[in-house]
Amino acid sequence: MSLFYEPIYNLKGVGKKRAELFYKLGVKSIGQLLEFYPKRYIDFSKIDNIEDIENDKTVCLRGKIISNVLEFKNENGLLISSFKIKDKTGVIEVIFFNNRFIRQNIKFNEEYLFMGKIKYSYGKYQLVSPLYRSVNYEVKIEPIYSQTDGLSTNIIRNCIKNALELLPENIKDTIPEDVRDKYELCSLDFALKNIHFPKNKASLKEAQYRLYFEEMLVFYLSAVKYKEYNKTINDYSIKKSFKDDFIKLLPFDMTNSQNKVLDECYENMITSRNSMARLIQGDVGCGKTVIAAGLAYCAAKNDVQTAFMVPTEILANQHYRFFKEIFAKSDINIEIITSSTKKSDRKDILNRLKNGRIDILIGTHALLSDDIEFLKLSLVITDEQHKFGVNQRNIISKKGTNPHIAVMSATPIPRTLALVMYGDYDVSTIDEIPGKRPQIKTMLVCENRRERVFEFIKSLIDKGHQGYIVCPNIENNTQIGMNSVEMYKEVIKNSILSGYKAAFLHGKMKDCEKQDLMKSFLQGDIDILVSTTVIEVGVDVGNACFMIIENAERFGLSQLHQLRGRVGRSDIQSYCILVSANENPQSIERLEFLCRTTNGFKIAEYDLKTRGPGDFFGIRQHGELNKNLLRAIDNPSVFSLIVQAGQYILKEDKQLNSDKYRFLKGKVKYQLKKNMI
Repeated sequence: MSLFYEPIYNLKGVGKKRAELFYKLGVKSIGQLLEFYPKRYIDFSKIDNIEDIENDKTVCLRGKIISNVLEFKNENGLLISSFKIKDKTGVIEVIFFNNRFIRQNIKFNEEYLFMGKIKYSYGKYQLVSPLYRSVNYEVKIEPIYSQTDGLSTNIIRNCIKNALELLPENIKDTIPEDVRDKYELCSLDFALKNIHFPKNKASLKEAQYRLYFEEMLVFYLSAVKYKEYNKTINDYSIKKSFKDDFIKLLPFDMTNSQNKVLDECYENMITSRNSMARLIQGDVGCGKTVIAAGLAYCAAKNDVQTAFMVPTEILANQHYRFFKEIFAKSDINIEIITSSTKKSDRKDILNRLKNGRIDILIGTHALLSDDIEFLKLSLVITDEQHKFGVNQRNIISKKGTNPHIAVMSATPIPRTLALVMYGDYDVSTIDEIPGKRPQIKTMLVCENRRERVFEFIKSLIDKGHQGYIVCPNIENNTQIGMNSVEMYKEVIKNSILSGYKAAFLHGKMKDCEKQDLMKSFLQGDIDILVSTTVIEVGVDVGNACFMIIENAERFGLSQLHQLRGRVGRSDIQSYCILVSANENPQSIERLEFLCRTTNGFKIAEYDLKTRGPGDFFGIRQHGELNKNLLRAIDNPSVFSLIVQAGQYILKEDKQLNSDKYRFLKGKVKYQLKKNMI
C-alpha cells in the first residue's frame, strides 16, 4: 500500500483514540495528514523595533527582561502578571492575564522573542498576552493548524514531522519534471516539507505556489475530463427556437448581448443532440431572467418541460410573477413550488407535473424533493448558481434524462478564473445593461456622518421613494463592533426617520414572514427595509433608490456590488452610501474603488488582485478545494498559467495514459469521482 493511503493510526504517535480525533478533521490517512496544510503561520523571523510600535498592531519584538515579574489580582480576582523588556530602541511593558506560569518561565536578564498585539492604555503602550520563545528557538516560522479538542497544533505538528520522515528519498511527483521546469514549480518533496516547516518566507511562498498550482491544475483537468465524459445525448430533441414568437411577447427590446447569448444557447440545444452545459454570467441588472424565459419558452414550444431552481422563496416568487406577465398571452403553463406551498396545491401541482400539463416549474430547494416527478424534463436552469452545490444540481438534473443545463450567475468572474472553474461548461457573458438607467451614485462616509445621511434619505422618502439599510449582523454584538438589524430599531426610533414606516428583515425569520414583508415593500407600504444580506440575491423593487450599507469594510467588493444592485432598477437616480469607521488605508482604498465604478467585472478583477482567490471559490462547490492554500496566493495571473499548463499536458497526452502522467491521472480520477458523487 502506498504511504499516502496508509491509515493514520499506523503512524508513530497516533493510536486509535488519537486517530478518531484526526477523523473529525477529515484526516484518515498519512497522505491526508501531509495535505492537511497550516491555516496560518506565526512569523518570528521579522523583528520589529519598540520605537516603531503602533496601537493595535501585531509585532514581533526581541527584548531582554529588565524587571522582575510582578503579580497581583484585580477586583474581579483576575491574576495579572507584568514585566518590562528592552531592545536597542526602547522599553515596553508586557502584560499577561491568568497565566500562573509566567513567573517561573520568564528569567530576568535573558532575551526572548515576543509576538503579540500592542495596546495603548493608561497613557502607555503595552504588549498584551504575547506568544514568547527563546531567542535560540530554531523554528522561526511556526505553522498553526485547524484543531479539535484533544488535538492541539503541537500534537498535529509532531505527527506531521513523523509523517515527513517516512517519505522516500525520491518521492513520486504528481507533476513531471519538464512541466515543473516550464512553469517554474518546485518539487513535491520540497513543497511538502516547506509548507509545514518552512526554512524561510521565500521557501514557504514557493511551496504554497507549487501546491496551489497542482491543486488547481488537477481541478481544471478534471473539469475538462468531466465535460468529455458528460457529453450525453438529450432524450428529447429541440427542433426550433421559436425566438421570434418569444420576442413578440416581450414589452421591451432585448440588448444585442442578450440576443447573442440566447442564440449561443439555442445553437447548443438545436444543432447538437449533446446536452448543453452552459454558464450564463452577467452584471447585476443585465437581464439574465429574460434569457431564462427565452430558453424555457423554447423548451415548452418543443413540448418538453423546464425546471427553474432559485435559492430563495422571495426570488422564486419574483421570477414566477415575471414569467406569468411575459407569457400571459401564450398557452404556456407555469407553476411555482416552495416550502410554503399548501399541501392541497402541492398535490395538484405534482399530479399535473407528472402528467406533462405543467411546462415550467419554478421553485427553491423544494424542487429537489423525491416526490417531484416530471414527464419530459429537458431543461434545468439554476439562478444564482453559486448558492447551490454540484450535488444539488445533479439531483434536479436526474429528474430528467440528460437535460440541457443552464446555470446563471450575477457574480462576475474574471475570465482567467472562469476558464479554470468552468472547464466543463461553455461560458456566455451578458455585457450590456438594458435601457438608459442612471448610474448608481456611490459614496463612502464615516459613522459620525450618519445623521447627515439620514437627512438625505429623508428627502428621498418625502419624494415617494423607498430604500434599504443593510447590516452585517442580526443581533447586537458590541465585542466585534458590527452594527445590527436589532440596533437599527432603536437608531431609527431616535432619529429624524422615526415618523416613517420601517421594517426589519433577516434570515432567521420564517419564509412566510419574509414573503409578506417583501410583498408590502414591493407595494410601497414600507419606506425603509432594514435587512441583513438576505436581500443580496435578486430582489427587484423599481421604486427603491437608496441603500445604506453599515460596516461596509466587512464585505468583499463583489458582495457590496451585489447588494448595491438592489437599487438602480428603474430610471430613478439611485444612491449607495457605504458607512465605515475603519481607518485602514487598504480598506479605504477598496471602498473608494467601488465608489468609482459600477462595472462588476472590473470590481471582480480588483477583488481578485487585492484579496486573493479565496473569496471567489465560494462560487462553486465542485469537489473540495484547500482554503488554506487559497488564502496564500495573491497572483491572479496564475489562472492563465494553469490553463496553459493543462492544455500543454492534454496536447501531449490527452488521456494521461503515459507513465509520465500516471500520478497526475490518479489525482484527476479522484477529483472526478468527487465531482460525480
